[in-house]
Amino acid sequence: MLIEKLDRTLNRYFFPLIYRVFKFALWSYMHFWLKLKFREKAPIVDEAAVFAVNHPTVWDAFPPLIYHKPKYLHVLIDEQIWSFPVPRMLFTISRQIPLYTGTDFQETIQNVRYILSRNAAVLTSPEGGRTDLMREKRGRKMPVRLAIESKVPIVPIGVWIPEEKIKEKRVNYNFKGKKYFDITPIPRFRAPYGVVYGKPIYYDDYYDKKISLETYQKLADELLSRCLELAEDARKLVISDD
Repeated sequence: MLIEKLDRTLNRYFFPLIYRVFKFALWSYMHFWLKLKFREKAPIVDEAAVFAVNHPTVWDAFPPLIYHKPKYLHVLIDEQIWSFPVPRMLFTISRQIPLYTGTDFQETIQNVRYILSRNAAVLTSPEGGRTDLMREKRGRKMPVRLAIESKVPIVPIGVWIPEEKIKEKRVNYNFKGKKYFDITPIPRFRAPYGVVYGKPIYYDDYYDKKISLETYQKLADELLSRCLELAEDARKLVISDD
């Protein structure tokens, strides 16, 4: 009984407070490091939803986190990033979600479904790698599948940063007992960075129906195309202020 009461207290008071502190600190840092420009084409939905943002750098989840007004926004973060002690601590107290691969992937799916059932929101990417406007890519089916199965809308987001304002940094890390390195694209100091939120996409016609993989792929490609269109809008937003 005491443990249950403590858990309710933590969920009601402690974690929301920590999340607000985390969000304020991130907001301050992002506005210090970047020249952010933000626009929304429709009010940000105050309900359970899947938010999908394109992926030019490793920081692309941060602007949606600071601009997200209603409740929590839970970001799906690649599991290897959780191997860093400080990010792992920040992600844990701000209640973000590990994006597992392989046999553990179903745990991620279960966590996301639970969060959406609690009328909260999640953020992921509709593409498998970095944004490359010069190369055609297929969209990831996961965001669309989660939205349809949970009966929630998807909010597409487009972000843009000039390619010359991105620097590549080598990062070494340990993951599952092995040493790895990665080349991570990071925004340079005071880089212009545009963020545009699109109108929510509803998939009511697909609820409670058997959907083929081909249909999921078609919807995923359409979502990715929409995010890239919004990324172009974000580019124009940045250019217009130069």
